[in-house]
Amino acid sequence: MKIAKFFLWFLLLQIAISSNDSIFKSRISFLNIGLDYTKYSDIREIHRSIFVVPVMLERKNFEIGLYINPFIKEKYDSFGNYRYDKLLNSYLLNFRFRYIKRFKEDVNTFIDFAYCDERLYASRHLYWLEFGFIYRLNSLVKVTGGYKYNIYSNDDLIDVNSFFVNFIIGHSFLRRK
Repeated sequence: MKIAKFFLWFLLLQIAISSNDSIFKSRISFLNIGLDYTKYSDIREIHRSIFVVPVMLERKNFEIGLYINPFIKEKYDSFGNYRYDKLLNSYLLNFRFRYIKRFKEDVNTFIDFAYCDERLYASRHLYWLEFGFIYRLNSLVKVTGGYKYNIYSNDDLIDVNSFFVNFIIGHSFLRRK
């Protein structure tokens, strides 16, 4: 419990202390974590909505990264209740390519292409688009929201189509202009 309180205070302190990182040439982030809340998320099973970004590179209007994020394989029992997969089987390792366009001073829009190859992860082959907004609270915390659109999946039960909100925490190394 002490660790959870420390982590919460640390996050609140990071949000309160803002830094001006809007002027940078490039950004490299390691081991970002976040919460991916979609129509499939359940507050009682919120641990199934946590995602990890092991590495992410951002330069000007482009961002590439490796993501490990939750996905939903729609399986229901005879009563219509959702059946969860094992936790490890509920995640995808995928490559992301994102184009970012400034909308306002603090808000950016983006379009994101995500690709998961069956050779990388247990016969799951799919790709999808995400589009929406990015609001950076400071150099450690950003909020994204938008819509995920499934382009292709080799399994009809896998569906990523939904609105989403992400809360992402992680340290970035900045290179100033």
